[in-house]
Formats: sequence, structure tokens, C-alpha cells
Amino acid sequence: MRVQFALALACVAVATSASAQGLGQRFREVGDWDIFRSTDAMTDEPSCLATYDDKPYLQLTDNSFAVSYRGRGGIQGYLYRFDDEPASSMQLPSDIEERVSAIFLEGQTFQRILSSRRLRIQGLTLVSGSVVEDIDLTNVPEVMSVLTSSDCQGT
Repeated sequence: MRVQFALALACVAVATSASAQGLGQRFREVGDWDIFRSTDAMTDEPSCLATYDDKPYLQLTDNSFAVSYRGRGGIQGYLYRFDDEPASSMQLPSDIEERVSAIFLEGQTFQRILSSRRLRIQGLTLVSGSVVEDIDLTNVPEVMSVLTSSDCQGT
């Protein structure tokens, strides 16, 4: 829940620069992924998240993938598709996802991200209609090794 709340806060603002969004300092680059590191002001513990292809509204943490639709029409529903498999059934956003205009892929769906090469998400927005994201996941294992390292998790 803490990570989901942090992701929700990070996804709320969509601005032009990553630092303007409070993502932290760019820490590393892995393929099309930028990894940002920040330090908790109360505990001094580090945390990291990765954004995809200069799109700060696509965020990966060590246990969740988030897509923000804030400023892009909100979110009514979404489909996702791994590799060349059939698309999921229509998913309705949870109350918190609706409030923050973001979706969170967690649990078994997140585990599929770790073992797939490609993810496509079609978000149905309140204003813009359909918004499609096509994400190359081939570098995710390397990104995850950074996100789960002591540089990002503390000691």
C-alpha cells in the first residue's frame, strides 16, 4: 500500500521534466529506462523508480507498474496484452486509480511484466478516447536488478 501511495503521488503531476515531478535524481539509464533515486526525508532510506522512454507517466518500481492518465483525459477502463497473447478482458479502475487517474499493475500481472518481452496497454479515457502504450520489456530484468539493489533499497 505504501508503494502504491508513493506511485500515486508520483503519477499525479505530469510535467515536462522528471525533476519537476519529484521523481528524484536520474541515477542510471538501462536501455529505454531512466532510473531515478530519492531519499526519504524522515528515514533517510533510498528508493528508486524507473520511467520508460522519456514518458514520466510510465513508472516501474520493484513491485508495481503504473500508467498515469492525469492530464490525458482520466481513466475509465483499460486492456493489457503481453507479447503476442490475446488481450485481457476490460479492466475497470479501482476507486483510488480513478481518483488519481492512474492504473497500477501489481501481483500476478506484475509478475508477467518480469517474464515478458512486450506490454501493450490501451487506456480508455474520459476525454481523449483510446490511448495506447507499447512498452519494450526486454531490459526489465536489468532494471529490476537495480531497483532491488542496496542502492535503491538501503541496507
